[in-house]
Parts: sequence; structure tokens; C-alpha cells
Amino acid sequence: MSRAITEIYQDGVKIWSRYGDPEEFRVMAQIVDDLPDDACERVSEIFCDTKACASYAVGLRRGVSMRFVWAMLDYMDIALTGIQGGHNGVTAYEGEVISGVELGDIDPNWQEAAL
Repeated sequence: MSRAITEIYQDGVKIWSRYGDPEEFRVMAQIVDDLPDDACERVSEIFCDTKACASYAVGLRRGVSMRFVWAMLDYMDIALTGIQGGHNGVTAYEGEVISGVELGDIDPNWQEAAL
């Protein structure tokens, strides 16, 4: 019996998915690849909740500014709408996405205003 891969590391950032969906890994890897190096150093992990379908969380290293938090959420919004047409929300945490402190979130965006 083979087990699905549920996490990998891309440029030092842990990317993981509830059910190890290969498409979710592709999307998150592209997001990390496109991050500037100085921003990538402040991101510890990106998670996609397969069960919630296109719902993302980003873990940020301790001590980041709120300005960076909102810039990262804006970046995730733009990247996800560009890569896959949208998302069902993104939440930023200080530390780990499971146990960290929630710093902010953005609502789902499937470009409905453009329709």
C-alpha cells in the first residue's frame, strides 16, 4: 500500500496538503517559486485544506510586521487567482498554521466581479 505525500519543502518553505493532492502541491510550489527571496525567508509554511477545497493558510515566521502580513495575503490572493482562478479564503498565522496566532485573513475570491 502506498501512502500519499502530505508535505514537501520548497526553498525552505514547508508546503503541505490535508490529502496530499498533487495539483495543490503544484500550486503552492509555484507560489513559493515566485516569492522574492526576502519574502520567502519570512514564510515558514503554506497549507491547503483539501477538504475545504482551495482554502489556504500561510505560516509566517515570528516577528513579521503587520504590513508584511497584509502584503503576503494580497500576494496569495493575486497568485491564487492567477494560477487557478481563485480560492476559498487565505489565513495568515504567526508560527504554525495549526497552532499559531491568527494574524489576518482574506475572503474567498473567484473573480465574480469580473463576470
